[in-house]
Amino acid sequence: MKLSFLSAVLFCTVAVAQNAASIEEAKIKKVILAETTAYEQESLEAWEDTVTKSSEMAFIYGLADGNRGHVIGYNNIKTLVQEWMNGEEDTYQFLERSDWNIKINGNQAWATFREKAIVAGETTIGEEIRILEKIDGKWKLDVIAFIF
Repeated sequence: MKLSFLSAVLFCTVAVAQNAASIEEAKIKKVILAETTAYEQESLEAWEDTVTKSSEMAFIYGLADGNRGHVIGYNNIKTLVQEWMNGEEDTYQFLERSDWNIKINGNQAWATFREKAIVAGETTIGEEIRILEKIDGKWKLDVIAFIF
């Protein structure tokens, strides 16, 4: 009887932990998608709501045209994102994400995924990683990195 009770408690504990992880993963995916949507809609205010605004925040990118960069600090990244949003040749359109891999460790997490998008009129697959921090109960992006 004791063994059955302990087995039931263990099973319930595992099920609750898995459900909590699934909920957090959904929240992480939601903030990643919100950052993309804000960029597509050219809403700097909405974009700012998805990031940590840290002076150590990092933005790393490699584009199909060979353009690449490594920008550190919220203010510098904000300037770059605003320039991209205001650019005459804004040719990015998100299509879908796949191959998600998310690891959560307390108030920090990382997510890797593939992103299918149209860039400069060509459909391409990007390899992406995000590192997030949970601040006041909300996941925020602290590292945004992608290679198209």
